[in-house]
Amino acid sequence: MPDYLNHICVSISGKSLKECLEQLGNARLAELRLDLVLLSPNKISVLTSMGQSWIVTIRQPFLKQPDAEKLFSAALNNATRYIDVGFDLLNNRIASNCIKKARNSHVKLMLSYHNFESTPSFEELMRVGSVMLMTGADAIKIACMANSESDNIAVMKLYDHFENITAFCMGEQGRNSRIHALKNGLKLTYVSPNNSQTTAPGQYSFSEMCVLAETAFEKEAKNE
Repeated sequence: MPDYLNHICVSISGKSLKECLEQLGNARLAELRLDLVLLSPNKISVLTSMGQSWIVTIRQPFLKQPDAEKLFSAALNNATRYIDVGFDLLNNRIASNCIKKARNSHVKLMLSYHNFESTPSFEELMRVGSVMLMTGADAIKIACMANSESDNIAVMKLYDHFENITAFCMGEQGRNSRIHALKNGLKLTYVSPNNSQTTAPGQYSFSEMCVLAETAFEKEAKNE
């Protein structure tokens, strides 16, 4: 299998273990959206024992669940590549506890910034990225809504300044930036499962991205 399959991350959001496993398919890397799945700790442990590598993601709605920390602990294992915590949640007690548990399990921390309405200036994105790294992130994720081509340019410039980053634009005008993310920085891009709903606007499906990635890497190899 091509190496790029290690960098295409399928976002899992099923409401049952069966649906989650169907969404996972034969993906090598998957994102567990703890705010979207409806699974018990035991079923989360079963799910994350499948596949080869996981990003366990924490968003605000998840922290409202009474057993949030127990569910999070169930997701951690040797296959956890990162935990992804929203940058706006660092002052949340439960999120902080989850970060401590991840650190104690030697799991890397990704801090993420999302703007679902617009793309801030390049200077503001640089500031956000720098602060996230200074806060202790091992990696950072920046995703903004693209309303023009200049928005894509601003986000893509971040790769010239940060190494451990995945950055892309959301929405229809930002779709090509998701392919760009596969070849720069962390070389990490997010996709929706085949025949399933997206978890962010502008996502390609797993199969679509595999075709696009194969074409992009073939062109790159020919130009070397």
